[in-house]
Amino acid sequence: RRIVNIVKATNSNLLMSAVSSLKQKHLEKYDQIILFDDYPDLPTIKLLRRAVPQATIKLWLWNVPKYTIEEYKNECELYCFDLKYCKQHQIKHIEQFYFKNMQFEDNIINNDCVYVGVDKNRSTTLNEMAKMFDQNHMIYEIILISNQIRTLSNNSPIQYRKDPLTYKEVLKKIESTKGIIEIVSHEQSG
Repeated sequence: RRIVNIVKATNSNLLMSAVSSLKQKHLEKYDQIILFDDYPDLPTIKLLRRAVPQATIKLWLWNVPKYTIEEYKNECELYCFDLKYCKQHQIKHIEQFYFKNMQFEDNIINNDCVYVGVDKNRSTTLNEMAKMFDQNHMIYEIILISNQIRTLSNNSPIQYRKDPLTYKEVLKKIESTKGIIEIVSHEQSG
């Protein structure tokens, strides 16, 4: 994740020195490096393959890409949650993954369901779901990550955040709920 953020903020010359620095300090101990599709930079993947040849580079597709992935297949392993997409493009299917070594405190259930996601014009659907949850006396949490400033009434069921939750924060929310709300777009099947 740190490398992805460096890529967003720097040019390739600075990236090469950053990877060299990270390689010396951290990367050599890993046999797997997982990148996320929020910035699927092919030169970064190639650079990582050269810098850490013993590591398997994996690209996790949170979303069904609107770009061609053929070039990526030669450089890394591709994973996606969408079974139909995986079959069409002959990549590996996995619904979700987590890191086994992450430790959490007590597993106390606080919610019937939770939604955490980027705002992709889903607020209307989520508000309708929240009304249904309220009618059924369910306890829920809806968190939308959005760059747009929202003016909301105090009784809005949606929590808007500009900054995304960390992976560990999302897992903590998942562990403290009975169910996860997932809204897939019309072109997705996962």
